[in-house]
Amino acid sequence: MSVFISYAHQDEALALLLSHMLQEKGVDCLVDRTMAGGDRIDSSIQHMIRQADVLLVLLTQSSVSSSWVNQEIGFATGCGTPVWPLAVQREIKPAGMLETTCSYSLFDWSSAGDTITKLVGALHKATEQSSFDDFPRSLGLDYVIHGQLERRHFHLSRLHDLLADDSQPLQICIQAAFSHFAADETGSYDGQPAEEVEVALSQKKALMQLCLQPRTNLELLIWPKRTYPQAQLQQRYRNLLVWMEEMVSAHNIEFLCAEYSGPNRFIVQNHFCLEGYKQHPTTGYDLTIVKYRKAAIDASLKDFMKAYAKAQGEGQTKQTTIDYIRELHSRTRLGPAEGSSLK
Repeated sequence: MSVFISYAHQDEALALLLSHMLQEKGVDCLVDRTMAGGDRIDSSIQHMIRQADVLLVLLTQSSVSSSWVNQEIGFATGCGTPVWPLAVQREIKPAGMLETTCSYSLFDWSSAGDTITKLVGALHKATEQSSFDDFPRSLGLDYVIHGQLERRHFHLSRLHDLLADDSQPLQICIQAAFSHFAADETGSYDGQPAEEVEVALSQKKALMQLCLQPRTNLELLIWPKRTYPQAQLQQRYRNLLVWMEEMVSAHNIEFLCAEYSGPNRFIVQNHFCLEGYKQHPTTGYDLTIVKYRKAAIDASLKDFMKAYAKAQGEGQTKQTTIDYIRELHSRTRLGPAEGSSLK
């Protein structure tokens, strides 16, 4: 098995360290320092990329702005060599050809040995099956998704996985509401294109199938304050009210309304956690971190439970939540929804 490592020259020491660790595990690593003197850089790199089973991109703030790294990604894409972006920094904002990859994994240097073992295992598995589509999940690293449609497709796939395996009880904690339960068929929801509306409805349907199973417990935190146009807010409040009134008597579904800090969250205990971030205040959650490591999932769950317990301590119930959303819905028909106290 061979891997071509694409990196910015400012990160050469890091790339060579990664290459050394992979070589120790039996992976043949190709980097531009392996070229003989006098070689033409462009033709040598093209040859190595063609020979590699995968192009492993070392993502840092330097590499995302590197024209050479972007050229290598573009060439690999053009000749059919799979591209696996691997980040060592969380604050990456891909540009150029990196945007075409949509997602990447975060390398966990706190346990580099374990991460390398998982990476090599994922490489072997993908090579044997000729499939490089599911590498972040098999790698067990945090996984970053760019784009709302990509996030919905990924989420829907994970929901289908959970539906297919009904052998275990599920604890689902959601720190968001509009994204999951306020979608409808009108096509005007959030101004979404038809494909995204279709995926959003499929996502909502799959989630409800899970929530209505006796093995599932759902806890939902709602903080419906958004800088959206009034018509969109009114529609969202109405859709959310319909869902809540249908679920008010479901004993395995609880929802409270309270302010929380941090990202939009969708947590399935012992499985994964999706954390959504907005790159622009008026858009949906267009950057998502997927956490697979147990410690990372547990940390997010701890934050969720802290906010949930605070809402319970303030006396919030299903009925007070419904009353509050009904009030917000009413305000959107009268004027700007400024909100009101929950106490």
